[in-house]
Amino acid sequence: MDTPPKIEAHMVFLGKLPVSPTLNRWQRMHWAVRRKQGRVWQAAVIALGIPRVIKPCLRLVKFVRVGSRLVDTDGLYGGLKPVVDALKSVKAIWDDDPDHLSLYAEQRKRAKKEIPHMVIEVWE
Repeated sequence: MDTPPKIEAHMVFLGKLPVSPTLNRWQRMHWAVRRKQGRVWQAAVIALGIPRVIKPCLRLVKFVRVGSRLVDTDGLYGGLKPVVDALKSVKAIWDDDPDHLSLYAEQRKRAKKEIPHMVIEVWE
């Protein structure tokens, strides 16, 4: 089995966000509620202060979801849509296509006294 090529990258940002909704919850929301939630995510991303992209480049964005329960893989990645859209709208990523974004997500259960959250890492 081939090993993936090593990529020279440096971390641009590391921060925490609230847990995003799963894909099922996101799809079942009324369109107006989804739109409002999108603006909330945009404000949260702005508050983090992630450096903006000046020219087209590939950015690796890694999410670690720390929640009360584990969700299935499509629910995990699909639930990141509002966050990725917020990253794109504030120009933290150039675009959400494969030429400009490499998305990676993982999850773990939270400890009893730990508040559910999501860790975001942005690499360039």
